[in-house]
Amino acid sequence: MFTDEQKLSCAVGELIHNLGNLIVDKDLLFGGLTVADGKILQALGHTLRTKEQSDKHQELQSVGIKPSLHSRAEIVEIAEAILLKGSESTGT
Repeated sequence: MFTDEQKLSCAVGELIHNLGNLIVDKDLLFGGLTVADGKILQALGHTLRTKEQSDKHQELQSVGIKPSLHSRAEIVEIAEAILLKGSESTGT
């Protein structure tokens, strides 16, 4: 049985991961976001969808993000900061 927090984390993780997929596949051009940003979003989304926070994602390790040191809310905030970086580049 999942708690409401786990269900929400999974849903938000799915959204973030799918945005990462679109950016990596270049189906979504969003300001100055790069394929590398998309890969980070994919890894953050995957982390939110799993029960245990793991530091094994190479994309996160390469930029110094250790999910085990962050709450799920903080991981969402990291993803938000990446997405906001893209919106600042477009002026939206």
